[in-house]
Amino acid sequence: MAAKVMAVLDLAAALPGLRVRIFSGLEAGVLTRLLLEPETPVGTELG
Repeated sequence: MAAKVMAVLDLAAALPGLRVRIFSGLEAGVLTRLLLEPETPVGTELG
């Protein structure tokens, strides 16, 4: 997991304005909710 976070941080540094969200997939519907309402306070946003 740490390697994935580091890769995302590198990508965010290379692409200004990129927003990345890390969240659990255990709760049904979270991805759909985030896609429809990106400002939903779920998970950790990097970038």
